Amino acid sequence: MTTAPLNPFMPLPDCENSVDSSDVPEGIPCNDLHSKIIALRVYLALIIFNSIFVITSTGYYIYRNVSAKWAQTSEPTIHLTDHIISKQWQTYSLKKRGLFGTILGAFGHLLFSTSVLLYQVIVTSFTCEIYLWGPLIGFYIWTYAIIWRTLRLHLLFRLNQLQQRFVDHTISEDKEYQWFMQHRQRATKYHLCMFLLSVTILAIIIVISEVSSIRAHGPSQCQFFWGNFVVMGMVIFFFVIVVPFIIWYLRNDADAHGIRRELWVTVGIGVPCFIMCIVWQVLFKYPTNSKPAGVRGVFGPSNWIIILMTTSHIMSVILPLFKTLSIDSQARRTSNSKTCRHSAVADDLYSSTPTLPSQKLELTTESLHNALADPHMLRVLQIWAVKDFSVENILFYDRYLHLLQGIEPNNNTLDTPLGVDQIPEVVDFYNTFIAENSPLQVNISHRARSTIDAVMEPLVHQDHRKHALVEYDLSLSTSSDDPYMHFPLELISRTLPDSKPSGSYATSLLSLTSTQLVDAPKITLEAFEQARTEVFWNIFSGLFPKVVAASE
Repeated sequence: MTTAPLNPFMPLPDCENSVDSSDVPEGIPCNDLHSKIIALRVYLALIIFNSIFVITSTGYYIYRNVSAKWAQTSEPTIHLTDHIISKQWQTYSLKKRGLFGTILGAFGHLLFSTSVLLYQVIVTSFTCEIYLWGPLIGFYIWTYAIIWRTLRLHLLFRLNQLQQRFVDHTISEDKEYQWFMQHRQRATKYHLCMFLLSVTILAIIIVISEVSSIRAHGPSQCQFFWGNFVVMGMVIFFFVIVVPFIIWYLRNDADAHGIRRELWVTVGIGVPCFIMCIVWQVLFKYPTNSKPAGVRGVFGPSNWIIILMTTSHIMSVILPLFKTLSIDSQARRTSNSKTCRHSAVADDLYSSTPTLPSQKLELTTESLHNALADPHMLRVLQIWAVKDFSVENILFYDRYLHLLQGIEPNNNTLDTPLGVDQIPEVVDFYNTFIAENSPLQVNISHRARSTIDAVMEPLVHQDHRKHALVEYDLSLSTSSDDPYMHFPLELISRTLPDSKPSGSYATSLLSLTSTQLVDAPKITLEAFEQARTEVFWNIFSGLFPKVVAASE
């Protein structure tokens, strides 16, 4: 198919007053040319606006995400002001979304939309190649980003469920959990490498095809329907394969940040866009030299896919950013009830009544302290924390309160040395929540972690040196009505999976350990106080406002 060269900078013909049509390309009706040039100018403006819109919003999204992390980890959380708490509360959900999938989706959207709009702006011999390869790469990257976000959400949800079961001591032999803990640090690198590899292969195919066939003999042999078939093939694959996968894969993953809702809204908007794209393909003919301003010449079928991608960008970037706009802290608290209640109606997370608190809560530190000390409310917080991807904070605080209960205070509980029988429990607490690469490692500052490492290093080093090749259970005696301890504690060591000593051997090890810990340095909970404070503020500024909103 050949087309006359057109561009948005051509002068508009005066079809009513002009007698001669010397400025009109041969074979193109004056009215069609007039409409086509206007359409070209509109699409040029859309290219500029869309590029500014996507680049600016994505850049600001990255800035807010990075600044949110700074607000949490660099500021001494024990001296947090109301302003910093308010800022951290506003940006908390943004940090849970991740950057890679969002940036990748924005880049794919920008590449696809620019290519599709550009082929509708400049009609030259290279326009076909732009429409053939640009949408192919852009739609592939955008689809990959959607799948990435789907897998990431499911893995985060699954990980927090496994972490909760880990502390409940119900998956000590769970092979899925053991495999996941071994490979979770490699997940991002693996997906990134796969993405780069697939993009490289795609680029090689494009280069080989372009050089060897399309322009092998000088003039372009590209046909517009090639690119049209490529786009349609990828769109059909997305809606026939990817969309059902997203719906099925996330059917039970109702998170507290609306990530699943964003993906489902994108899919929901995409269905009518997909139908309209098919209708445009079937009912309307390709633009020709004699009629360049037909329906498809003014509004192409791929524009419906641009609407889909723009909706996805608004849901994943614009709306989360809008929620983090800086407003007065007091106004935030005053309007918190109405705003959060409205969000609760919209989000399917809040429709699950078993997760609702049994009592009305307030957004105060006293209310959170009481909730953490109440067994029922603690369980509610755990359920919400799974959906918030922060279950390790609640589990940390639960275990800390159990340690606190076992102390017989002298004058100051924090200064009271722990008993010899509590040392194994403290080591387990450290190995579970504080140590590097621990299974439930909490997000605390480097200063707090270093303070604890310095105190615990002699005990941990001694334990690893003497028992590096064995795994054993320490069944501590606890009261049956103790609300904080319904499971035996396990000393975690680096061991082979199949090494299991007998019960008598474990008992002897416990006796040996207790004897050798008599001369160990005195340990107090003061060493964990800064970490406890930081975890408390993480709960208060992140998870707790959602639970408070649900109780109102």
